[in-house]
Amino acid sequence: MNITEILLDTAKADTDRLLANDRKGDVIDQRRNVHFLLIAPDKEKAMRVADFIDDNRYGQVSIENDHDKSCIYVGINMPIDQHIICCVSGLMACIAKTFEIEYGGWESKIQRAT
Repeated sequence: MNITEILLDTAKADTDRLLANDRKGDVIDQRRNVHFLLIAPDKEKAMRVADFIDDNRYGQVSIENDHDKSCIYVGINMPIDQHIICCVSGLMACIAKTFEIEYGGWESKIQRAT
């Protein structure tokens, strides 16, 4: 899949997620912790990706190693309005493509009006 297709697919998935969150009462312009998932085949590659993300200050990085893969979590405190989440998610998808790993999307807790 080329980068244009990846960005289009990612933007669609992000928009679908925002619509689902909206139906649950999410207030998307409220800041919250958002976690992006990147999946590497091994610990060594995960460390290279984590170092790149950390060196460029893209977010707070942590790695969890499983038997057959390493999960890289990138945490960012941010609002998730469509323009912002699509940009950041697109960046994570580009990083995944660059390092030949998998981008697993993002998650955050629903923020309701107070």
